[in-house]
Amino acid sequence: DAVRREITRHLVRLASEHFGISAGRVELVPAFTIPLTTSGKVRREACLALVVAEAELTTASKRN
Repeated sequence: DAVRREITRHLVRLASEHFGISAGRVELVPAFTIPLTTSGKVRREACLALVVAEAELTTASKRN
């Protein structure tokens, strides 16, 4: 977990330094798990649904 947090912090810093953007959230995911359209574009709504589902699972597991 510490390594993932360090990588995330590093990516946020790089986004700011190199692109001048502020990353609201960075998620590290396994390769080839981001849903794409047939033309190769990111399916944003499907990605959001996955993030929401993961947050709900995390919240539920913390309650138990």
